Amino acid sequence: MATSIPETMKAVVFEQVGQWAVRRVPTPKLENPTDLLVKVLACGICGTDNQILLDPPGAHATPGVIIGHEMVAEVVAVGSAVDAFKPGDMVVGDNNLPCGHCTMCHGGQYNECASLRSMGEDIDGFMCQY
Repeated sequence: MATSIPETMKAVVFEQVGQWAVRRVPTPKLENPTDLLVKVLACGICGTDNQILLDPPGAHATPGVIIGHEMVAEVVAVGSAVDAFKPGDMVVGDNNLPCGHCTMCHGGQYNECASLRSMGEDIDGFMCQY
């Protein structure tokens, strides 16, 4: 049975220092052959989320980004090159996105990546429906 994926979804968006809002935003789509689209079933509120919303902030986030770092989700769609996951699989997410090319990444120290990006801070996170 195919899952109907809506065109828009609800998301918690970081507006500015000390302010967030629930907004309706476009639902993500598969863009690359290696992408997964997941339906978020639960998202934790971690210390970083709290720090982002302090005034002054204890952690940086980009205005307009969807916050949220930890999630459990169900796979609803996979890119054409994905063979390790299928719709219906349950997954958890790591919010850190290392480059995979710098010296630290080559040494296995991905958390020290020179170009590390973090979902929920630099790019959209998991406090959303998809």
